[in-house]
Parts: sequence; C-alpha cells; structure tokens
Amino acid sequence: MEPPKKHFLHRIDETLIIDKSIEQVWDVLQDFNNVYTWAPAVSHSHGITAQTKGQDCGRRCTIDGLGTVDEKVIEWQEGRGFTFEVTPLGPLDVSQSRWYLHALSPNSTVLTANFTYNLRFGMLGKVLHKLLMRRKLATTFKEALYALKTRVETGQLVRPHLATNEAQVEQSVT
Repeated sequence: MEPPKKHFLHRIDETLIIDKSIEQVWDVLQDFNNVYTWAPAVSHSHGITAQTKGQDCGRRCTIDGLGTVDEKVIEWQEGRGFTFEVTPLGPLDVSQSRWYLHALSPNSTVLTANFTYNLRFGMLGKVLHKLLMRRKLATTFKEALYALKTRVETGQLVRPHLATNEAQVEQSVT
C-alpha cells in the first residue's frame, strides 16, 4: 500500500506485535464503526455511511476531551489494513491515519500505524502543538495500539457494543 499522498509536516509512527493471527487482528480492526469498543479515547463512534467497511466507509467519533471528528476510509486492503482521513479538530487540520498488518508467524502479527497531520491557526497552532498537542497525540495514539492488542489478545472491551449503533447509521445516511 502506498503511503498517504498528501504532504504532511508532522508524523507519529508506532509498531506493535500482537500475539494472535493476522485474521484475528483483522477481525477487530476491520469493524471500523465500532472503534469505541476498544479505543480508550473514543467514547462513542458510529457509521455515517451505508457502507460499514471498505473504501469510502465513514464513521463519526467522539474523542474524550477534544470533540467530534469524521473519519473516511481512503484506502482499504482487505485483510491487511486501511488509511483513513480525519476532519479538522482544534489546531489539527485534515489528517490521515494508516493501520496495516503483517503476519510475523501463524500466531503473531505486526501492526504498523501512523498518524500524519498539519496544523491550523498559524503561530497559535504551533505553540499549542509544541506545548501540549504533540505529546498528547503521541500518547493517545500509542494507547490506542495497546488497547487494540489487549482487545484482540484477551477479548476485553473498553466499552460494550451499543444496540443503537446500527440505528445511528440509518439516521446519518437518510
């Protein structure tokens, strides 16, 4: 898969080994609309397109302490990973996140993920980034990967599946 085509000035990279098969990791990762069940910073998410996986599917995420973003898949490789675009939030302009899997062995998978972004608000955005945002983004991103590892390896959910999640897709699409 090609790296993001847009030019981004800032990038966070993480790699993690998950002690499960690539199919088991993909089973959780590809459930795009239900990221809130394993990502600690995402208090709620739901689909905003009729499509629930694959290229062009989208979700809306409420991120604790920050606000709401829309995320749309711009590249999808079935069984391997995807890249999605994120709407602006605070000093962050449109950004992209890429999550890809590689089988290390039959029961071990490497997850490689990155978050690429630019800043808004000129000098104020740069100051906020230097003082607060860069460290917070890096920590939150790493926590999300470890939370996915925990979810896949143990089955433990951060939050239970909500029955209303599918209904919200219908309301967003209509």
